[in-house]
Amino acid sequence: MSKDAVRDTKEEILQAALLLFAQKGPEGVSIREIAAQVGLRESSLYRHYPGKQALYQSVLTEMGRRCRVVAESLRLPQGDAAPAAELYRQQGFDFLRRSCRALFLFYRQDVCAAAYFRLLTGEQLRGGPAGQAYRETLLAEPLAYYRALFARLMEQGLFRGRDPGAMAMQFYSPVLLLLSRYVDRPDGELAALERHLDQFEAAYSLMPAGN
Repeated sequence: MSKDAVRDTKEEILQAALLLFAQKGPEGVSIREIAAQVGLRESSLYRHYPGKQALYQSVLTEMGRRCRVVAESLRLPQGDAAPAAELYRQQGFDFLRRSCRALFLFYRQDVCAAAYFRLLTGEQLRGGPAGQAYRETLLAEPLAYYRALFARLMEQGLFRGRDPGAMAMQFYSPVLLLLSRYVDRPDGELAALERHLDQFEAAYSLMPAGN
């Protein structure tokens, strides 16, 4: 079997496993079921992954990597907030609007991203790797990013307020709530998001609308 064929088979296994893990939870899925989903014998799947736990960890690692790549390309909340603060100074609140829309559309339109989101939210209260990924990827990292961003904007006189940490929670918590509510539903998510963003802009932004 060629290297490309092996790579394609591993990718098919990863995607099938992700969708099944998201639908049934990792404990509710067997290696035999994953193998059948991609048209393999169970013994053939073990040539690519030594067991379900290794496959589960590979799913989390690969999807975490993909999300970081997409986040960087779409300027979603991660990493250093300084470049985002400069873009906000240039583009105003529309910069935040575009990044939130991009976040919603990424998880709504990408089948694997939506499944990854469902998997993490379903496992968030467990102590395993998916629960840890949820706490880091969907809670700690975005909140730290927005706290740093809002602190910079307050220093520059572009935002009003006293506590950038509280402001980050007020901004991001409804975004995560709406995403959790609408990730499996095509109706209403952007309209609800826009209402939240309008309210937040009116409460905190000191830049004229549209700037």
